[in-house]
Amino acid sequence: ASWSMVAARRHGLDVTNMGYSGSARGEIPSAEEIAALPADVITLAHGTNCWTRIPFSTGMFREGLIAFLDIVRQGHPDTPIVAVSPITRPDAEATPNRLGATLVDLRAVFEDVVNERIAGGDTRLSLVEGFPLVTPDQLDDGIHPGDAGHAAMAAAIGPAVDAAVADT
Repeated sequence: ASWSMVAARRHGLDVTNMGYSGSARGEIPSAEEIAALPADVITLAHGTNCWTRIPFSTGMFREGLIAFLDIVRQGHPDTPIVAVSPITRPDAEATPNRLGATLVDLRAVFEDVVNERIAGGDTRLSLVEGFPLVTPDQLDDGIHPGDAGHAAMAAAIGPAVDAAVADT
């Protein structure tokens, strides 16, 4: 089961999982859909597909994430948001994509944008750093977490979601 479903069962939450299986990279229509959905808490977790499938530069990724968060906040000005940066992906960590960004670079941009918003006063936003959540041996194919990886992610992200909901 996915980390979101494991965490939801463990913490008594109902989930609308909008995971796109590598088919989304923070597009505005997705942000608009999230902004329109009722939610007690929102978890935004970026995978590693911005590195390769449709590559992003760090500038593209930064501006896209800022716009995405702006739109979600328009629909949910007071809803807690737990943002999870990309997990490890050994083949992408230090290898530049076609636009020159490594996964280390993209993860740093994600974390910088979230931390800047928190420092700027978004007290309902929190960050879970994705890199330490899983180990390479918990990636079934070197990219995607297996059962142990999803369990490890749920063990870390679930309490962050609980804490965000408890603050409401």
